[in-house]
Amino acid sequence: MKSLRPTHHRSHYVRDVTFGEDASRTRIKPTHFARFRSFAINILRANGVENVARELYINALNFDNALTYRVTATVHLPRVQTATGTGR
Repeated sequence: MKSLRPTHHRSHYVRDVTFGEDASRTRIKPTHFARFRSFAINILRANGVENVARELYINALNFDNALTYRVTATVHLPRVQTATGTGR
């Protein structure tokens, strides 16, 4: 495989170097922890953070800073068949 998307490489680098994902010894539900790490990265990126490691350090020093991030969610509800035959 030649190359994946540049965003994939950027995300994997942050997950591996900053969060130490490849060195993680989590054996119970490791995918849950991977999703938590991705969730944290996505919140930081959505708020314009470029240096995730620096921001994690700042948040560790001041928890109130971590609470100031804006979290927006797009909820995709499954289509449900109604009596009229239309979805939602």
